[in-house]
Amino acid sequence: MLAIPLSLAQVAQGATGFVDTVMMGWLGSQTIASGGLGASIFGFCLLLFTGIVSAVSPLAAQAYGSRNQKKVGTIARLGLGISLILAIPIALLFCNGGSLLLLLGQDANTAALAQTYLRAIALGFIPALGFAVLKSFLSALLQPRLVMVTVVLGTLLIPRAIKFSLWVVIAHGAKAEIL
Repeated sequence: MLAIPLSLAQVAQGATGFVDTVMMGWLGSQTIASGGLGASIFGFCLLLFTGIVSAVSPLAAQAYGSRNQKKVGTIARLGLGISLILAIPIALLFCNGGSLLLLLGQDANTAALAQTYLRAIALGFIPALGFAVLKSFLSALLQPRLVMVTVVLGTLLIPRAIKFSLWVVIAHGAKAEIL
């Protein structure tokens, strides 16, 4: 019974990339290439650092199993603190990612558009990593329905509304410089 809500949460989280691709596709091949590059960088960093903060899950599960509620809370707070310490430098790196892309041999136009994308989502890295901690924490407490609700709200509804608003502004002739 634990697997179904967690599986649905993963599917919902993975489906968000499809929406991004469709929206960028309407803006042209250069935009989709740049957006894909930016999304790949964001996704790689998020996956890498989620692996680090997911240590909250077994630690919280062990404390929960031994009925040490104080330790469960401490682990959750420390996990959120570590996610903040890890996420801030990465968000700052995203804000200057275009220069790094040029050093890695990317086309100047692609790097510039990817820079716009990375700047737009840079601050999103901080709550995304905190969200990974909360997801791991809720999984450890055997709360799969809460994980599913958290994923749907945190991955689909709230960020999608923000991204759609930004997309409408960019697609309808506003400057692409978001930050």
